[in-house]
Amino acid sequence: MKITTPLALLSVVAAGLLNADPIPSLFNTGVDSSGMPLVAGSLDTHYTVVASPGGPTTAVAGSLAPGAWLPADSLSAWISGTGQPDTVGHIDYQTTFTLPSDFTMASISGQFATDNEMFDVYLNGVSLGISQPSDLGFTFWTAFSIPSTSDFVAGLNMLDFVINNDGGPEGLRVEMTGEASTASTVPDNASTVLLLGAAMLVAGLARGRLARIC
Repeated sequence: MKITTPLALLSVVAAGLLNADPIPSLFNTGVDSSGMPLVAGSLDTHYTVVASPGGPTTAVAGSLAPGAWLPADSLSAWISGTGQPDTVGHIDYQTTFTLPSDFTMASISGQFATDNEMFDVYLNGVSLGISQPSDLGFTFWTAFSIPSTSDFVAGLNMLDFVINNDGGPEGLRVEMTGEASTASTVPDNASTVLLLGAAMLVAGLARGRLARIC
C-alpha cells in the first residue's frame, strides 16, 4: 500500500499556496493582438525602436535576409527598424506589458535570435546582463530568463532588447512567456495555517498507520 510521506504532502500544499497566471500583455515579436504572426511588411504595434544611430522609429515584421535568418514559425516573426537596414551600432527594441496592482511575483522566460549580437536586455531600465556575442546570432536561438527577483513593478513595465548591428540587415526575434501571481491567488495567513495544519495532521495519521502496519 502506498503511504503518502509528510514531505510529499507539504509539497502539494506549497504548490497550492502560489498560483501564477499568464501575463496577457506580453507579446512575441512580429505578431498581432491575438498572437498570430503578421504579414511581412506590417507594423508591429507591440515593439518600438526607441533608440538607434538613425533615431527612434517603428518596427516592421518580416525577414530582411530570407534563407539566412531563422525562418518564421507560428509563434513569432522577425522585426526590423523601418528605413535603416544598414545601421551600424546599438538598436533598442522596447516592448511593454502590464502587471496587476496587487501582483506579488512575476517571471519571464523565452528565447531570442538577433542580427547581429544581443548587447543586453533591460527591465524597467535595469540591466539584466543577458547577452549573446556571436555575430551569427540570427542562425540560432538563445534561451533567456528573467527571474522573480528582477525589477518588476505594478502597472506598466518596459522590456528593452538592445542589439548590435555590424552592418547590412538588422533584426530581432523573440519568443517568450510570462507569469505573475497576485494577492488574490495567494491564500491569506489563516488559510495557509489551516492548509499546513491539515497536511501535518494527515502526515501524522500516515505515520501512525505505517507504524501499526510495521
